[in-house]
Amino acid sequence: MKKSEVKIFSLGANDNLSREICKFLNIKLSPIVINNFSDGEQYIKLDDNCRGKHVFLIQSTNQPDSNFIRLVLAIDAARRASAKEITVVVPYYGYSRQERKSEARTPISARVFANIIESMGADRIVTMDLHAPAIEGFFFKTKVDHLYSRPVFIQKLKKTLSKEIVNDEVVVVAPDTGAANRARSFSLRLLKHNDLAIISKGREKANQISSMELVGDVSEKIAVLVDDMADTCSTIAKAAGLLKQKGAKKVIAVVTHGIFSGDSIKKLEESEIDRFYVTNSIEIGGINNNLSKNIEIVSVAELFAECIKRIYTNGSV
Repeated sequence: MKKSEVKIFSLGANDNLSREICKFLNIKLSPIVINNFSDGEQYIKLDDNCRGKHVFLIQSTNQPDSNFIRLVLAIDAARRASAKEITVVVPYYGYSRQERKSEARTPISARVFANIIESMGADRIVTMDLHAPAIEGFFFKTKVDHLYSRPVFIQKLKKTLSKEIVNDEVVVVAPDTGAANRARSFSLRLLKHNDLAIISKGREKANQISSMELVGDVSEKIAVLVDDMADTCSTIAKAAGLLKQKGAKKVIAVVTHGIFSGDSIKKLEESEIDRFYVTNSIEIGGINNNLSKNIEIVSVAELFAECIKRIYTNGSV
């Protein structure tokens, strides 16, 4: 990469990940000015020359409203600064659970945000483990590179469970039917015999589970729960309890996006989960001192750095 032709800005939602990405690329983050006016409106300035450059804007959209507004303003700033190309790197794409019209008179929020990003002039978006892969189709002109955290997690699991995998003592579990394909892809790449179990759950309302049933055998096995996000952590905590009831000798959770809202950390500490792996797609440094000792952060910085490098060199992603 020609460093002089690339500018990478971190927009504040995940500065630690941004710094790690730049370290792998051996590029310095470009300076940026971010302030709030007294009424709460945001001010942003890309404090580096962007004319004729390929500009990368790194911003997860957890706490989606303020972070998303900052991303939109940065796209406009880069376009008005005559950037040659604008790529937005969104490790966690907020509102991805609202990807369809769930009932009458409700918006398709994920589509709304896709339209805004595209209309502001982003040439490409890089994101990871979308809750609904169909969101890629919401973009028409903006190119989409959808990354998967799976290789990073599988490398970690093969290192920590090498003996158990060889001895067929591991089973991959989907915490609900919606996560079945994700869990199956893990099982195919991690285990010899594609051992898979699925938890079928019923909901009375959002974030409230009414019932759970296990399809598959986890007796005397290490159960690896695979999901894309941990929000309230009610589902994954109850799933772990069910797995222990069904005879699992150990439960390991593998989750891409750690939203951790409300008292979720407390729920994890009180749950039957023995080990919880989560990526740094969302900045959780602010609560890092309060994290359970069983939670381990797995970095995806190298994954994003390699993607940025390949985008710049027109390589395969």
